[in-house]
Amino acid sequence: GEPCDAGEKEKEEQQTMEMSPTTKALKARAEAGESRAMLEYGVELLEKRPESGRESLEWFRKCVATAGDDGALKGTACYALGYAYDAGKGIARNDRESARWIAMAAEAGNRQAMELVRKRRRDVRRRRLSDVAVVACLVVFVAVAKTLFELCYVLWHRETFKEEVSGADPSTPSYEWRRDVFPDSEKRAALASQARDLIGLTARRNQPLSESFRYSRGVVAHFRRPAVDDVNAFGSPELKWIRDAFLAEVLDDDCNAFVFNVLVVPPGRGPNRTYGVDFHVDQTLIQSTTQREQTAFTVSVGYVQVPTFIDGGHLEINGLRHHPTAGSVLVFRGDQNHAVAAFCAAAKTDGDPLPNGTTPPRGGAYRQLACPLEENDPDLQRISFVLEQYKLPNHKLKRSPYFILAPSSLEEELIPILSAFPLGPTAVELYLHLRKRLYFPYKRRMLNRSEDNDDPAARHQDVSPL
Repeated sequence: GEPCDAGEKEKEEQQTMEMSPTTKALKARAEAGESRAMLEYGVELLEKRPESGRESLEWFRKCVATAGDDGALKGTACYALGYAYDAGKGIARNDRESARWIAMAAEAGNRQAMELVRKRRRDVRRRRLSDVAVVACLVVFVAVAKTLFELCYVLWHRETFKEEVSGADPSTPSYEWRRDVFPDSEKRAALASQARDLIGLTARRNQPLSESFRYSRGVVAHFRRPAVDDVNAFGSPELKWIRDAFLAEVLDDDCNAFVFNVLVVPPGRGPNRTYGVDFHVDQTLIQSTTQREQTAFTVSVGYVQVPTFIDGGHLEINGLRHHPTAGSVLVFRGDQNHAVAAFCAAAKTDGDPLPNGTTPPRGGAYRQLACPLEENDPDLQRISFVLEQYKLPNHKLKRSPYFILAPSSLEEELIPILSAFPLGPTAVELYLHLRKRLYFPYKRRMLNRSEDNDDPAARHQDVSPL
């Protein structure tokens, strides 16, 4: 050990002989315990003799230890230590030690250190944001590519996708009647009145449900099971009566998605065309574009209003005619093709009106009667509540709407497309959440404004005296 110590001492003496008088004086002051001289001597060593990096660090540490209450001097010494570790002059670079000493310098109030800390934090945030952006772009790219592939697959196999997937159980009976679900005629009349009010609130006048229903009127709601008790859905004052009077009676515990509609079919026959509802299979539920549409598991038709004298108006399922009975519910398997026949509903023959409760004769006089679509008597309308019930797998269920009442044609087109994208269901859910909270207040304002515009007295009151 002694030869090494002697060699180091000899090297130190040689370096001291090479120093300028000013540097020698500075070193003497540092060795005498002057803190500022320690800092200045360490800086001079670091600049003029980078190989003496370790010795510079020792002087900087001594300065920090002896600076006392001189915060500026201590901050400068800490910054010098951080700079030395960052530059790696005469020592190995150490980012962790550099960051630690720079942070201490910033706490001591050194402006250079404070600015460097802010700059490094900004750089870290930028790198993190850049990394997040790259990952997000990769995720979006993969998601969009996957979705485009699925859309191309749908277009390529469009004939296959035109064929619906049966959602029914073949072992389920073709149909089943449930009698006297609404036995009270007064309650049925109240339900019919509320149904007309709902149509007036939600739909344009004489708006059909779809192409198959072009001679009918109504309103439709798509929903999942939690919406039954949602205060902004079927738990709202505008729809609670539907839940209590109808949904509570017919909802299937095994189903998870539903379509409810009020169907109002007016009397009417044409010489060459029927004015009922065309043949169709119920698959009304809004479903993702990239998934084959699934038919309903079952369909429940509750007859709320049936004209006293009705000729026709039956529900035809697979060649069987089921005549409507007020107060009863017909449940049939959802994969069956069905239609509603046109009907005449008039208590009148060639002679005088028939007494109330009299069955119209089946002779030619009754069948000669005209049943124009322009008939506006609400008592002659056939009103039913229809509930399509679906058993959807989870991957389809999450892409079906939570709740939407009276969707516009644009919404019916866009929701299936948006639901096909990975983040589409989340965006659709957010939109539907806002929509269900704002829908009825908006409709009430529009209805009140329309009524005010139709009322001359109200228009007169709206004119400002100024």
